[in-house]
Amino acid sequence: MKSRLHDCFFSIIVPVYNREQLLRRTLESVLSQAYTDYECILIDNASTDATGELCQQYAEQTPTISTYLESRRGVSFARNTGIRHAKGTYCILLDSDNTFPGPDTLQRLQEAIESQPVSSAFFCGVQFDNQQRSALARTDGHRVTLQDYLHHQGGELAPIVATEWLKRHPFPEDESLIAEQADLLWIPLIQEQCVRALSLPVIAYHSDAPDRVSQRAYHDEHAHELATYYQTLYTNHGQAIHDDAGIEVWMQVVLRMLLYSRLAGQTPDTQGARIPLVLHRVLTLIPRPFVRLLLRQLKQIRYNQTQEARLNAS
Repeated sequence: MKSRLHDCFFSIIVPVYNREQLLRRTLESVLSQAYTDYECILIDNASTDATGELCQQYAEQTPTISTYLESRRGVSFARNTGIRHAKGTYCILLDSDNTFPGPDTLQRLQEAIESQPVSSAFFCGVQFDNQQRSALARTDGHRVTLQDYLHHQGGELAPIVATEWLKRHPFPEDESLIAEQADLLWIPLIQEQCVRALSLPVIAYHSDAPDRVSQRAYHDEHAHELATYYQTLYTNHGQAIHDDAGIEVWMQVVLRMLLYSRLAGQTPDTQGARIPLVLHRVLTLIPRPFVRLLLRQLKQIRYNQTQEARLNAS
């Protein structure tokens, strides 16, 4: 057993907004766990239905559940609120319409983590309604590389992340970045070489969950940050992404680098590669509203890939 300095092993972070019809199922899956060394933190994002009352009811009846009320500022803001209050060694990010696959999930997860070297995060599998599963790697303990992650884009992951790391690296809180939030957080974590894969399915997705794809516009004030991020990714890992993850993933990195650079008024370093250079010249002729539209289309493509991965699993 590894020693720890936290109050519990898991902090389960659950942002909620207008989920009175689905939240009870989620919380019952938490309370059914045989393993009880956890806390469950609910963050009500200013719900307009009975979700807030339901959160309060569970918090009053169950010592391991706490609830916080926030103004409606998005899921990332809510997650960061939960993380600030978290006292566990690891955080589990559980959406309010998902569940744990079974009553032994936390027990099996704790045992799997304890069997591995100390890591900042574990990328676990997920399970769908039809019991089919998706995981980044079939070999437990495999150190996740950037190529592993990028090749898996469009699939689902259940990240279990050290609470202290998340406190130092909060989620981007602008909802316009929702398509890039995972990349902005997980890729730097992977680059620290401290993420391991576990095949265990930790999160169960349900077909009656609503469509979460965001239609919000991209804001220019974040373009510089994202342009710099994708430029670094392209410069440092472009060839490896092309060789290991394939040209489709490489093109998504290239397009995001070019589009965000266009919004930020920056000149991207294409390193003399013909395709990025030609695309850059074309994009300089396109008005910014159309650039934002292209970014929304890329976000829709990412969402469609996720849906396709779920269908393929069945």
